[in-house]
Amino acid sequence: VGFVDSFGLLKVGGAGRRRCHGRRRVVWKAEAEDGKSGQDGGGRRKLLVVPVSVASGSNVLFPGAFVKLAVDDKETVEAIKQGIDGKGTETDVIGHFFVETNNEMSKVGTRAAIVEKQDVFAPDGTSILEMTCLGMSRLKMLEVVSASPFLADVEQFSDDPTEEDLFATEKELLDTMSDVIQLSMKLTVKDGDGQGTLNELDRVVESLRDPSKMVEATGALNSALRHETVSFLIADLIDQPIYERRRLLESRDTKERMEYTIGYLEAQRSELAAKAAVMDAVG
Repeated sequence: VGFVDSFGLLKVGGAGRRRCHGRRRVVWKAEAEDGKSGQDGGGRRKLLVVPVSVASGSNVLFPGAFVKLAVDDKETVEAIKQGIDGKGTETDVIGHFFVETNNEMSKVGTRAAIVEKQDVFAPDGTSILEMTCLGMSRLKMLEVVSASPFLADVEQFSDDPTEEDLFATEKELLDTMSDVIQLSMKLTVKDGDGQGTLNELDRVVESLRDPSKMVEATGALNSALRHETVSFLIADLIDQPIYERRRLLESRDTKERMEYTIGYLEAQRSELAAKAAVMDAVG
């Protein structure tokens, strides 16, 4: 589920993901339990993990983004329905981790809230639990506790602290994204579905410029957490290879993540500008 503009340059969503925006009001509160970016927070905790195969086509889940998962393992489905988080407490939170091609579990994943779930049946009659999950924060895999259901000790982490002022870099990131959206609007058929999606994206990007709206939507009360949040929200709006998305998820360098995304968007902007110039020339 996703959107590709008429020239195939700006992609929103992607295989295995669903973005909700205005269609469903879900507020993500950025989480940093110790209140400080760059520190491992909250200590060890047990969490129900949903292993996702690299070959499944599912995408990397960034904090603030959505992913759609289908689970058919009976023990895992039962644990999700009972709200088991390893402590016997009720919760709708899971750990989203990839299983490598060598069957090793990835060391970094995402803490995700289950915002929607329903039972469906495959053509062969197999019962499947479909879930839409919202990324909350990043996790380190510390130790596997049990295999069925898959419980693991995990620890939350955020980006490393920096003394550098990143507001100029953040502005450049948002400006470049806005340029790509505006050029895509120019090249997209008016009154079509693509135009509506681009208008929605434009509103999302503009809302990130307003600190008060940013705090209301994400809970990012300090500048470091704000920059980290924006870096992921914008990175999630563009189509990237899964290995690059995994690298961005694992990185603890906010500026590096922003600069990588700016470079990617600048290349798109140049290509879109060239197409717009040709369109203008031919009338």
